[in-house]
Amino acid sequence: MSDYYWSDRDNTARAFEYLENGNVCVNPSLNESEQKQAQRTLELIGLGRFPGHPKFSPRDNRWSQRLDTWGIAKRKLKQLQENDTPDKRDDIVELAQAKGFWSLWMTVFREDTDMLKRFINAFLGTCQTCFNDQFQPIPRPGGAL
Repeated sequence: MSDYYWSDRDNTARAFEYLENGNVCVNPSLNESEQKQAQRTLELIGLGRFPGHPKFSPRDNRWSQRLDTWGIAKRKLKQLQENDTPDKRDDIVELAQAKGFWSLWMTVFREDTDMLKRFINAFLGTCQTCFNDQFQPIPRPGGAL
């Protein structure tokens, strides 16, 4: 077993939760061993750093980019709910690809299985078999998570 989760081997979509305030934390539904491994990974890549974190650096703007993208995704979800068309769905996927932060889009649209499927298909390199029929993360075949 590795000390860390690696996106090319493990289903890291299960390891972390993305929060509306731009923070990232370890998924509390993991078992104790998985949580420790996820925490080491979070610390290694600095994904959990935000203002007030002991190792936060103002040069690391991932936190504010996540916060900005979350706001955009929430607005797009609301717009979609008010006017749901195939073109609107395609536009949202294109915007998500341009903005990045796939995990945020997956979190914000977690109740819309069609959008989840679209995001999974649109972001190259996403493991198709790492999700169940409702497009929720499951352990990657042959992976540790």
